[in-house]
Amino acid sequence: MPQYKSQLSKLILYNSQKSKSFVSSLVTQPKTDEERLGQVFILAEIKQKVIRGVSASDCQKFIDMAVKSIKNNYYYTNKNNYEAETIELLFEAAIQKTNRELHAYLLQEKKEVLEDFLENTNIAIGVALKHQAHFAVIGNTEVFLVRKNRISDVLGASNEAGSGARREKVNPAKIFSHLISGHLETGDGLVFCTPNLLDYFSLEKIKRIIIANPVNKITHDLAGLLGELEEKISLAAIVIKLGLYSEGFDERNKYQSLGNKKDKNLMIFKKPAPKKNVQDSIAELLNRQEQTNKIITPSIRGVFRKLVPRFLKKRREKGEANKELATTITAYKEKGGMRSQHFPNLKQRNLLAGFFTVLAKIFSPLLKLRKVKVKKVKKLPDGRKRRMSFVSKAILVICIIFGIVFVQSLIKLGRQRSQERNIALFDDRIKIIVQEKEKVQSRLIIGDRIGATTGLSMVLESIAKISPETEEQKKELRELELEIMDKLNEINKIEIIGVKKEVDLGLLSFFSEEAPEKMAALGNMIYIATKKNLFTYNLDTGEVEKFIEFNLGKIKNMRVLDEENLLVNYNSSLAKIDLGSGSITRVGIGARDDLVITDFGIYNNRLYVMDAGKNMIFKYQKSGDNFGSETNWIIDDIDIREGAGLGIDGSVWVLKTNGDIIKLTKGAEEEFSAEEIRPETVRTTKIWTETEGKNLYILDTPTKRITILSKEGKIISQYTNDNFGEVKDFFADEADSKVYVLDDTSIYSFEIDFEGN
Repeated sequence: MPQYKSQLSKLILYNSQKSKSFVSSLVTQPKTDEERLGQVFILAEIKQKVIRGVSASDCQKFIDMAVKSIKNNYYYTNKNNYEAETIELLFEAAIQKTNRELHAYLLQEKKEVLEDFLENTNIAIGVALKHQAHFAVIGNTEVFLVRKNRISDVLGASNEAGSGARREKVNPAKIFSHLISGHLETGDGLVFCTPNLLDYFSLEKIKRIIIANPVNKITHDLAGLLGELEEKISLAAIVIKLGLYSEGFDERNKYQSLGNKKDKNLMIFKKPAPKKNVQDSIAELLNRQEQTNKIITPSIRGVFRKLVPRFLKKRREKGEANKELATTITAYKEKGGMRSQHFPNLKQRNLLAGFFTVLAKIFSPLLKLRKVKVKKVKKLPDGRKRRMSFVSKAILVICIIFGIVFVQSLIKLGRQRSQERNIALFDDRIKIIVQEKEKVQSRLIIGDRIGATTGLSMVLESIAKISPETEEQKKELRELELEIMDKLNEINKIEIIGVKKEVDLGLLSFFSEEAPEKMAALGNMIYIATKKNLFTYNLDTGEVEKFIEFNLGKIKNMRVLDEENLLVNYNSSLAKIDLGSGSITRVGIGARDDLVITDFGIYNNRLYVMDAGKNMIFKYQKSGDNFGSETNWIIDDIDIREGAGLGIDGSVWVLKTNGDIIKLTKGAEEEFSAEEIRPETVRTTKIWTETEGKNLYILDTPTKRITILSKEGKIISQYTNDNFGEVKDFFADEADSKVYVLDDTSIYSFEIDFEGN
């Protein structure tokens, strides 16, 4: 039985003294027990010269961090979880973990230039195993597939604007946000390269080299063609080629890989992959619509140097010809002296004569017209003009009519054929989408919720690439899209819930110059804080009143201290507000003067303060109006540097900005595993629970979504509403089965089933 293998080779040219960009590439050499997971590869380009305060060593540290992270998360985590059909899911999980680690690294090391750093970074990271290739790309990294004497831009299929328009703003929390999967056939070549490789080679040249050579000789030949430029440029490429074991792969590395001489290419021998996945089918279908092979010239300046002079020369020749044709002819001698005769319509007459010459050739068998040759304009007596005969006029009219009808027929036929092709292509795409939707139903039957949501998300991406031609197609596509979105919401337990607007604060004169910041509830009263004032909203009467003026500045958090007091966090300080007298008292906490309060909570007369920057939670015992006796409450080695909020019910629940939740009891981490939230959260900012509460409530501010989980980690439901503005705060009243939401102008409420029935 034939043995297939993925063969990888890399090319890297980099001079740290002369290059404007830092480039790097890596092809891993997995150990024996890791070979079945394939080879991980990374290609990177960082434009360090345009990023303030970033050196080549900083770039190298970032790439080393990425390499270490993906290897640990992919190889070492998945050694015992391997199944051939799960390579894509294993790699996707590794990418997600790597995203988090890279985000934490950049926040710590390059927070000041984080956005600029990612804007000037091009990276491809992937894994190749036998017929499978899975990869993610950011920036303008180029990816080309060579198959059956054709070369195609892989990323161009998803963006018709071309590679130059592919760059999208990178989310620092999810650097690699889109995974591309494909199926390689025997003899295929997959090329990853920095954009400037196309300044030196055309796609046609790259295609010929890949088809004609084994994988190691490909990078060897490319480097040889660059010659003396090797010390002046920085570029990198990785080539993957699939073939049979017998197809001449030199196991002794006859052609060494360029760049880092310590890296070697590794062969993997596996059974052929069973079949293509749905994305491959969709990709092939999209490729039918591509035009004939594009051949890109190595440099646009070279094109202009060649074509512009030719164009100008033709324009000059054409202008000279027209000038000669339009020259006024001075005519003839007569008895009695010389005079000149002008023919202002000479150019039009010669063109008309040429036209009749063609017509005469066509109609001479029928009308026996003699062939007309116009070599010169005959001399006419004074006062006479050359006129067309009746037969010539009739022929001209008939020819014009036939010409118009013929052109209209061609146009109509072309449109009809184009419409038929578009309808057939549209029907094929819809058929594939329906098939994938049916597969999702099968995944739901076996309980694979993640696989089902991933499949439906891919289907939505495929729908977005389809351009309907008719109103009927638009309607069909929209109905299918809505059906899939409803199914996704059903699987992810997302409900677009109806809400009640309790009060529109924007209509009140109190809030004409200041927006609400936070709120807290006690009894039938909701307290609303702005930077300058504290207001009350009575749930029974619906009245809003100004309670006190405090001018504390930006309010970060506000919680109920006891039945008579509120505790407010402002500028990393705490203040107590007496709800009886309206007095404001600053609250002392320990002896620290460097405490930065991320969030705080109160339980059993104890104050728990999280300082995420210090990776600490401090506990303070109440002493009169203050809190003293500071204790570093965490006893385990736990990372809460991305902490966003605290919830306390006896245990302390720490919410991270990426949506992860840590449960702590008596300072130690307790096992807690929550179901994966889909769609993924963007930036979670608050977690809410209470001592007798049954559930956890999480706010994802950018998506205006409140997710409810049981304290065993099961997702009960997710709620959102398009009427929400910028959500500032929320709380739940489980006794009344309501959730209250504060945005920048209003307070809303909605009823939900807290039991999830």
